[in-house]
Parts: sequence; structure tokens; C-alpha cells
Amino acid sequence: MRLSLTGIGWIIAHEQLFYILEWITVFLFILLAISSFWTAAKKDSRAKNILLSNTVNRFWLGFTMSALNPVQIPFWFIWSSYLLSNKILLPFSWHYNFYMIGIATGTLAGLAVFIYAGGWLVKRLHTSRRIINLIVGAVFIISAAIQLYRLFYRPLDEQLKSKVERKL
Repeated sequence: MRLSLTGIGWIIAHEQLFYILEWITVFLFILLAISSFWTAAKKDSRAKNILLSNTVNRFWLGFTMSALNPVQIPFWFIWSSYLLSNKILLPFSWHYNFYMIGIATGTLAGLAVFIYAGGWLVKRLHTSRRIINLIVGAVFIISAAIQLYRLFYRPLDEQLKSKVERKL
């Protein structure tokens, strides 16, 4: 995120790279959805999703998945472009530092809510792994569809890009 803030001009100039990353994101979402549906279809009720059937510590697995999540790139690029173009975020180091602290704090808080609320919900509803895998697969399919929609219809991205280009 910090690199994208300091190199926003480079990011705009190399839009093709991020377009390719957006297609990779669609592919990954579809792959993860297929994996979740495949796991749900197995007869073994203890079968785990492809991401969970490994020996990596769950904290580090989640940390790595969150850090490498390619969806963050266009998401934060859009928000940063919007904030910069409206002069809410100014191109100063201390502005970027506070912005990054806010992003980190919000991300950690959001992930904590997701982790604990998800755990509570699963226990409360006595939900089976099969149903959870079906729900996760559906979420990935919906995410892929949203990403595909964004790839074909991106009026907001184009508006923000033109605003940022005029400011730069």
C-alpha cells in the first residue's frame, strides 16, 4: 500500500499490469470456489478446503493470504486515488503514515470481527462443514462475478483515473 501511494504515477502508467492481476484474481476466486464445492461434495464430513489441508500455522496462513490478496490492489488504489484527487489525503509522508496506520488498524479490526463472529456463528448454528464449504464457495463465485463485472464495466475506475491524471 505504501509503495502504491508513493508511486501512484507509475501505477497509472502501468495499468495493464493491474488489469492482468484483476484477471488472475477472477481465476483464483473461481479455483477457490471449485475447491470449496468439491470439498463440500465429499462424503467425509471432516474434509477440509484446499487452503486448510496443510500444516501451516493458521495465524501465518491467514496473515499470508491477507497480505497477498490481489483484490486489495484495485480496492486501495481506487480509495487512495479518490482521497488524493479530492485533497483529503495529501502527498506528504506524514499523511501517508497516518493513512497506513488507519488502514492497518481497520484491517486488523475487520479481520478480528470476521474471525470471532464467524467462529461464534458456526458454534451457535451448529453448522456442518459441508454447509460452510457451500457458503464459502458461493462467496467466491459472487466475488468472481463482481470482479468480472468490474473488469467489463468500470466507470468509477475511469473517472478516478482521469481525476488523478489531471492532478498529477
